[in-house]
Amino acid sequence: MGTVKTKANKAVRLLQPTSKTKCAFGFSHVPNAATLEALEEAEHPENLKSYNSVAEMLADILK
Repeated sequence: MGTVKTKANKAVRLLQPTSKTKCAFGFSHVPNAATLEALEEAEHPENLKSYNSVAEMLADILK
């Protein structure tokens, strides 16, 4: 859980404007659990499932 908390803190810092920068996406956002999980998954793209088509992806999601 420490890694997720650290990543959350980093994400919040990246999104907060400073005196020299603007907010990264034009708004401040505190990531929720789903966002934190997605950030964690993005760190290891080799573990993500891939599909050859949108139809294949939807079939997997909707099964």
